[in-house]
Amino acid sequence: MKIWENGLAKTITFVVTKDCQLACKYCYLPGKTAGKRMSWDTAKAAVDFLLAQTSREFDTESVVFDFIGGEPLLEIDLIDRVCDYIKRRMFELDHPWFNLYRFSISTNGINYHTPRVREFIRKNHAHLGIGITIDGTRAKHDLNRVWRDDPSRGSYDAVVANIPLWLADFPDAATKVTVSSADLPYVAESVIHLFGLGIRTVNINCVFEDVWAEGDDAIFEEQLRILARRLVDEKWTERGYTCSFFDRYIGFPLDPERDCTNWCGSGKMLAIDPDGNFYPCNRFIDFAMRTKKPRIIGSVATGIDRNRLRPFVHLDRQTQSAKRCLECDIASGCAWCQGENYDSAETPTIYRRATAICRMHAARVRANRYYWQLLGDPLPAPRKSLPATALDKGPAQIRSVDILLDSASPAVCGYSKSDIAERMDTGTLRSFASALENLNVDVNVIYPTEAGPDIAALLQSMPHRPIFPDGAAWRVTDSYFITALSFDEFQRAPLGAIAHLLSQADRINIMLHGYAGFDPEAYRAGLVALKEHVLPLWRAGHKLRMNILTDPASLRRPKDCTAGSQSVTLAPNGRYYLCPAFYYNDPDDHIGTVETGWHIPAPELLRRDHAPVCRSCRRNACTRCLFDNLHTTAELNTPSYEQCRKAEIEMAVSRIFFNELNQCANQSDK
Repeated sequence: MKIWENGLAKTITFVVTKDCQLACKYCYLPGKTAGKRMSWDTAKAAVDFLLAQTSREFDTESVVFDFIGGEPLLEIDLIDRVCDYIKRRMFELDHPWFNLYRFSISTNGINYHTPRVREFIRKNHAHLGIGITIDGTRAKHDLNRVWRDDPSRGSYDAVVANIPLWLADFPDAATKVTVSSADLPYVAESVIHLFGLGIRTVNINCVFEDVWAEGDDAIFEEQLRILARRLVDEKWTERGYTCSFFDRYIGFPLDPERDCTNWCGSGKMLAIDPDGNFYPCNRFIDFAMRTKKPRIIGSVATGIDRNRLRPFVHLDRQTQSAKRCLECDIASGCAWCQGENYDSAETPTIYRRATAICRMHAARVRANRYYWQLLGDPLPAPRKSLPATALDKGPAQIRSVDILLDSASPAVCGYSKSDIAERMDTGTLRSFASALENLNVDVNVIYPTEAGPDIAALLQSMPHRPIFPDGAAWRVTDSYFITALSFDEFQRAPLGAIAHLLSQADRINIMLHGYAGFDPEAYRAGLVALKEHVLPLWRAGHKLRMNILTDPASLRRPKDCTAGSQSVTLAPNGRYYLCPAFYYNDPDDHIGTVETGWHIPAPELLRRDHAPVCRSCRRNACTRCLFDNLHTTAELNTPSYEQCRKAEIEMAVSRIFFNELNQCANQSDK
């Protein structure tokens, strides 16, 4: 049992239906609907996929197969069939999870007494846990847990009738109680009521959504103090009854060196919806979202997309928390839901922690101290938190604006262009020139093959650095060139568009795009071939710098993509973008206009210190392309595995380059 108690088991959740008999007012699944259920074919395909895995995502001693809804017991026939199939296949495969598995069902309890449910429980009891949700007294329960077809009628009677049967099956079963603003006055009486029904463990929490009104924390604290007195006076605590609101380990400062892990287990779990899509947990499924799109990380047909899962693997407390949270004197035990973080964030990111529950946590901490004082076992005196290594969440410091005069201009970075056909008009450029007086930024202008005379005349009066096309490359200065290639192009012909530049350039940046064509071995071979052409130049005294060859082993500090953190792009349509890639991908995905200026939400997510994968990495020349990040991992601050592999290869070949150069120099000295 310690394996499960310590949270070491892999939890795999089957959302077998989106249907439910109830319409609970605080339900985190606003999109529940009748008629949407998981098919047997989908469930079987999911089991086959899961039991075939040997990857680290499934490298756990044991597993919990969890069945939820909607209301899962509406699909007891499917659950029974799936459980039979899991047991049989684990035996046939001699799977490590065989006999180290549990089945878990979270139910509203209404159908618990039905013959099919009873038969299922008898057959699987040794490996089964079932939790029934009952909110407390009739008043509290019926305030929120109402029938879908008659919202004026509560479900208390239908649920409480099955509690004796449930406790006979599972004497140590715990219930989960949810507290919202409307039912706060019923908290103390409800916990005692549940104890009276024979439920010895009451797991109870406040909803994470922003539903709290002014004064709710005072009501909550008073209810918990009443509950504390009753637990002690009526000796519930001595008799082994527990309520999760009281805990010896909450309400203390964090240890900035140790308390770094994410509170929520999202990403360590796996949820499967009725269509066979995979999610980091059930809170990211479509019918759980209020404002955001679901976060799908794969499917039974395609498997797990490791890039989509990657942001969840690297989530930590520091990156997503505000400084005040990290340095809060009562931070320990303050919980959050990753799905709610995502759904309530200004941008679609999991790296912004929601703090609607702060006042309620503080009230809980005060009441918790009161409870332990009543028991005669007071908690240690409160202490001030240690200064945390808080990550900078200040605004972006934009230092330059890149003006894209024509959508037909060749790419100057690692992005693919679309078929947008737009050219900047004089009115847009004139508006920018007027605003420039107050912006205090440098201006880079990306010229098309030919600029119109009116535009050229305006630019003559505007201080800027011109970037001109030069064949298949771009000339930044007389000796600095940029060329953009796909991985396919580079891997086929590493010199390609730059062969004629080798003798005249002091720097060439090769900007690569199209990771679908990235082949690690072919890319390494291309870099080695490039090395063989550049090395003789260095030996002859021409120290040609190249971002993918000489920079990786020579840069002493990171040289990151500056999109959104130090630079923005003004596109031909008069809108600002983080970089041209966002413009070409979706012209509506802008951050402002030439008239309104730019606004960059969550600017910290564009910086390396807010990228858990990157901030301790020493590959200083990695491009960390934000556009590729977003479109492969769904997070601006999390690179794809391919980006990291590319940087790793570049570092290895760059070291070879300088080692061979030094060997040649040493031989010359001898």
